[in-house]
Amino acid sequence: MCFTYITFPLQIVLVTSMRGVRTVSIGPITSAISLLTNIILNYMFIFGAWGAPELGITGAAVATLVARVLELTIVLVYVRVFDRKLRMRLTSFFKPDAAYLADFSKVAIPVMLSGASWGIGMMMQVVILGHISQSIVAANSISATIYQVITALSFGAASASNVMLGNSIGASSPGAGGEARIRQYSRSFQLLYFINGLVAGIVLLVLRDFVLGFYTLEHDTWELTRTFITMLCVVVVFASYQYPVSAGVILGGGNTRYCFIVDTAFIWLCVLPFSALSAFVWKLSPVITFLLLKSDQFLKCIPNSIVVNRYRWVRVLTRKI
Repeated sequence: MCFTYITFPLQIVLVTSMRGVRTVSIGPITSAISLLTNIILNYMFIFGAWGAPELGITGAAVATLVARVLELTIVLVYVRVFDRKLRMRLTSFFKPDAAYLADFSKVAIPVMLSGASWGIGMMMQVVILGHISQSIVAANSISATIYQVITALSFGAASASNVMLGNSIGASSPGAGGEARIRQYSRSFQLLYFINGLVAGIVLLVLRDFVLGFYTLEHDTWELTRTFITMLCVVVVFASYQYPVSAGVILGGGNTRYCFIVDTAFIWLCVLPFSALSAFVWKLSPVITFLLLKSDQFLKCIPNSIVVNRYRWVRVLTRKI
């Protein structure tokens, strides 16, 4: 599996770069091919089907590596042969642009710190729940998985609006109607985010019992999981708005420091302290603790909605070469 951490970053950077130049089809195509390949090879190598060696869990790792290598190969061929917008050459990797690296670091470091802060924060949330009871860990694990699936549309919306706004700002010039277009994009995106969240919440509410039917759980764990999922039906509405606004509009507009400050502040100064107090000091219900762990999804809607509609987040990051 270590080798996949060499191929995957290269592949995801190339796909993201292609999105930046308005070529978005290669991403889902490679993902679909990789997923199908991974499923087939998992079956082959885990169970020894169709004459392949029976490798068990090792076969799963082999299948993943092969799928990742195939994914990278397809992208490399595409950007080198079929769509040469990036003008990629092998020699370019050994001739870094110091000026561009400085520009990139200024913008990217807050994003990377925000991602690291979020990742550690998520780990600490699991730690808090893990010290309460085993049934809560199981309920949280199941509801978190379902939540990730149902919010995939919001992550996609954030990525799409990020690219569209970044392109629009980079191509705009004073007096050319660029500012009006950016404002129109922002307002339209916010409406779409809210609709996405509302639909996701309704779908999750309707399908919660059907999805839980795939799991074999004790009665108490089943009831707790159902309660968690019911709460997530409301949480997803707010999360589907605040996350794309922050990671899509504001981040796409070039203001990366805001996202880092807001995400870090709410996780480490609000969510984790009060959740820990609820679980270990106040001994409140696990449902209350779970709600506190998700409280940032509600709270971040306030500053995000104010900031995004003031339009002070627009940053022109391009420069003449």
